[in-house]
Amino acid sequence: SLQEDFATKLRSCTVDTTIKTVENQLNLEDLEMLRDGNVNDSDGDSFLQVVLTNFGWIQTSQIVEFVCAKEEEWLVENLAKTMRLLDDKLMMQNLRQRMAPRIKKFIDNVKERTIWPVCDLRPYQSILWILESDSVDPESSRRLFNSCHSTLICTLSRHQW
Repeated sequence: SLQEDFATKLRSCTVDTTIKTVENQLNLEDLEMLRDGNVNDSDGDSFLQVVLTNFGWIQTSQIVEFVCAKEEEWLVENLAKTMRLLDDKLMMQNLRQRMAPRIKKFIDNVKERTIWPVCDLRPYQSILWILESDSVDPESSRRLFNSCHSTLICTLSRHQW
């Protein structure tokens, strides 16, 4: 009985290869197309270009990460300097015209060209959102920056090491 139960369970787990259905029947040509990623010989040049481009990105990733760390250092330093300005109008103008485009470019570069965790960009994205909003007052900007500043410093420190 225990032996019969085991044999029954074993048979239920075995794939019956004698079943033939049209829906899941593949011939050799179909399998070859799947294996090759459906790349034709005429497509060889573009395939080679993609491989070489990806290899180039990998080779330059350390340089790009260094450049991104330097840009991050510039952003943290200049955000702190700008937030210390006493004139609210000048501060907001400087943040929106000078800092926002660089923050946006920094976020794009990090996402596309580095292996940094995307969560490292959260404070920068929050700052960018507040700068893109027309309804945010200078005091709210200062509060957000003060709450993000320690995170920015810690993240910068990790990226520099």
